[in-house]
Amino acid sequence: MFESSPLAKDCGSPPTGTASTGIASSGTTYTQEADYTCNTGYTVVAGKAKIECLDTGTWDVDNILVCEPKDCGSPPTGTASTGIASSGTTYTQEADYTCNTGYTVTAGKAKIECLDTGTWDVDNILVCEPKDCGSPPTGTASTGTASSGTTYTQEADYTCNTGYTVTAGKAKIECLDTGTWDVDNILVCEPINCGSPPTGTASTGTASSGTTYTQEADYTCNTGYTVTAGKAKIACLDTGTWDIDNILVCEPKDCGSPPTGTASTGTASSGTTYTQEADYTCNTGYTAVAGKAKIECLDTGTWDVDNILVCEPKDCGSPPTGTASTGIASSGTTYTQEADYTCNTGYTVVAGKAKIACLDTGKWDVDNILVCEPINCGDPPPGLESSGTASSGTTYTDTADYICNEGFVRQSGNLQISCLVTGKWDIANILVCE
Repeated sequence: MFESSPLAKDCGSPPTGTASTGIASSGTTYTQEADYTCNTGYTVVAGKAKIECLDTGTWDVDNILVCEPKDCGSPPTGTASTGIASSGTTYTQEADYTCNTGYTVTAGKAKIECLDTGTWDVDNILVCEPKDCGSPPTGTASTGTASSGTTYTQEADYTCNTGYTVTAGKAKIECLDTGTWDVDNILVCEPINCGSPPTGTASTGTASSGTTYTQEADYTCNTGYTVTAGKAKIACLDTGTWDIDNILVCEPKDCGSPPTGTASTGTASSGTTYTQEADYTCNTGYTAVAGKAKIECLDTGTWDVDNILVCEPKDCGSPPTGTASTGIASSGTTYTQEADYTCNTGYTVVAGKAKIACLDTGKWDVDNILVCEPINCGDPPPGLESSGTASSGTTYTDTADYICNEGFVRQSGNLQISCLVTGKWDIANILVCE
């Protein structure tokens, strides 16, 4: 009889290792080997890739393959993003990604996995770009320009608007990590102040609405002046100065030639403009009765005619008595009027004129006053057998004494006759003797 040979011991299916798996492709009996590989995402740290089915009918587990998760290492830096693996950096663990300060997501994921390859899933890593603050906002009368861009950390350059000046803030503000401009430091401007309106040429300005950029000052000529050039309004310019090229230019008002007064004439030797004076004098033969010798050119551009010199003809008074002549001024006794002179009764003209004028001196023209002398009757004529003697004279009112010739006696007539106004002796009463 033959004895049967003993059966080889069977170790059974290869046991699971530490994150490793065995396959016994040649069998699971004594002396056969199982091939071990790390599970997906794991890597060898100990043991062997092959273990044997021992004579004990068990696998050589002391040498079984020991694996641990692959380690992807620190999460890589993304495009402006940073990852943190708070749960670990090994297979299947995730890294949490956030955009760097001032950046925002444009692609990728907020979580990426440590792959079975031992590398991070960089195909899905978070991609960020700088936050865009957009166009620089308008400041208080200031304007910003972002010539280098409008994204995080870029700066906008600010300038005051035309006609404005800085009062607060900065000339540069930054695009912040919030995606907004640093408006707390934005440039604050206020209108440039031109100050009090300057004095023009005889003109004065008033800025009732203010003295800052674009405001206008209203100009008026000073009292007594009138416009010759410039404008009634000038603006406060963006330079912070008033538009003096257009400032109102005025000159004194011109009253023109002094007006003729009442028998008075004015002469403005210093000029005929505002505040100048005209000197007035009465016309020849006239004298002042009212008004002033000087009147002013007023701020209205007219002479002060209320005070103009008023004159009236000089009054020569009653015509003076001439030499045996008498004057009568029937038309008046003022300048240019004439007095008519006649010799007194019994007198006749020897010099002077029958009319003399009242002169511009206020005196009668006595140099030409009528000069008269008594009429002369001549020697007394002889009467009828009588003769006369004019011992007192032979002129008007003188008398001649008559006597009869010798041997004759008075028959009629007077012993005395007068020289009459006619220049004749009163022969009607002459002595008649016989």
